[in-house]
Amino acid sequence: FCPAVTIECGQSGTADGIEQTVTFLENLIHLPNLHQVPGIAEHQDVLNIFATVKVKAGHSFSVGQTPCEATFQIPADLDAHNFHMLPAGSSFGSLHNSQDMPLLVTDQLGHDITAQYFEIKGNQVVLKHEVMPAMITQSERAITLDCLCYLMRPLKREHQSEQLLREIS
Repeated sequence: FCPAVTIECGQSGTADGIEQTVTFLENLIHLPNLHQVPGIAEHQDVLNIFATVKVKAGHSFSVGQTPCEATFQIPADLDAHNFHMLPAGSSFGSLHNSQDMPLLVTDQLGHDITAQYFEIKGNQVVLKHEVMPAMITQSERAITLDCLCYLMRPLKREHQSEQLLREIS
């Protein structure tokens, strides 16, 4: 086992994200142990990425544009929820002139699990269960070519060692 860290630092190539990352890593290098890093001791849960969230092919979408010509509008500030546990009912966007689910959620084997995690309430696409989104992007190009985000959940402490062993085997 080796320690790992995911650093969410904004859009790739931006000066402030690069500066924050370098500062964080320099601070880590000079510490005698990781227990002195503020926030580390209380956040030692192992998280598992279990799903990928995409906008379905053929669905028009936009990120934060007002007025919106697309059938699905993703909030401009959705990425502020990266690596935060979101409760059931949290909105991932609004529908305009459509009631078709614009998102496709697949598990690690490619199975469609959209109905387990998202539903339409009124004109909002909302979470059905508490989850933690990761790597939410505002880039419409990245969403089209790759995905909107991933979904993560903490592994239960009593199962973390067993899960880690299975994943590295």
